[in-house]
Amino acid sequence: MVDDEEAQSIAAHELGHGVAWEHAGLTVYKLEMSASFGGSGFCSVRGVVRGERGERGYLIGYGAGYMADQIWRERHEMPPPDPRTAGGDYELYQQELVDHPELVGLLSWDEAVAAAAPVVLAYWDVIEQRVPVLVDRHRLGGV
Repeated sequence: MVDDEEAQSIAAHELGHGVAWEHAGLTVYKLEMSASFGGSGFCSVRGVVRGERGERGYLIGYGAGYMADQIWRERHEMPPPDPRTAGGDYELYQQELVDHPELVGLLSWDEAVAAAAPVVLAYWDVIEQRVPVLVDRHRLGGV
């Protein structure tokens, strides 16, 4: 079981994905998190990604979880996130490149994480408001 601070960090991470993918034009239909066994989360999206802006936004969404976690921790005086917490997201990002070769070369992982910062910050009020709700309910039907 993770403590409340870690649970909030996990929630911010998942909400980071959510706001970035909604910004890219996708519909977030489910956010889930668990505070047991070291904590984990999941963000499910639906929609069609069209054009370079949408494709870039989709890739940025993978890096947005780690970026939101990093910002949350800075603002709440917590230690920085372990880069391994983005491991699953990095693997999913890599799988997208395998499944959709047209995305290869559009954004590197590091570029996707860096590009996530302004998107996450633009929706920071939403993240701050929704973190306690996600921690309490362990699931949301969208951002």
